[in-house]
Amino acid sequence: MQAAERLLVSLANADFDLPTRLKAQTQKYWPDLWEQPGEKPEETEHRALLILHKIWYYLRRFWEIQDPHARDWYIYRAREWYWLSRVHELQPEVIVKRAEIDAADTADKVRSASGWLNVLVQSALDKAPDRTPFEESLFHLQNIAGKTRRCPNPNCQAPYFIATKKGQKFCSPECARPTLLASKREYWNKKRRTK
Repeated sequence: MQAAERLLVSLANADFDLPTRLKAQTQKYWPDLWEQPGEKPEETEHRALLILHKIWYYLRRFWEIQDPHARDWYIYRAREWYWLSRVHELQPEVIVKRAEIDAADTADKVRSASGWLNVLVQSALDKAPDRTPFEESLFHLQNIAGKTRRCPNPNCQAPYFIATKKGQKFCSPECARPTLLASKREYWNKKRRTK
């Protein structure tokens, strides 16, 4: 599970200006996101980045909100978004209906195919999904929600992390150092004034 935690921490801290790095981070856990037959590589990358951006948004909201109800909602939405994208990419019936929409020459045909597309997608989402490495990592994050933290150091380059110790506020000793030094300075200043 440490690898899954590292993946989600890196995704929450992701820089979307570095798509090659994002691909390297997620390809092992979600290979079909980056491998779509019949798509041009630039189309695949664009689609994958749009999907990951939405997951990134939900992960950040999950990390930042302290209300357990809201946290549960955001991780649920990330899991649902993940499966929704997979249904559109992998379900043969859905792919056929999407092709019908693309080939439709009248508004009525588009409406009919779109209606059936929605029914097929919702039916697919009504079943408990198969376990995949990426979905398992999201489920694991949901179970350890109490350990997720946002580093309070305003200069932290990767503020989203999973605490390894009880009461841990900062992601690393380097990020805690300025606060620790300020606290020590304040202590010694008070001590000096009381003498």
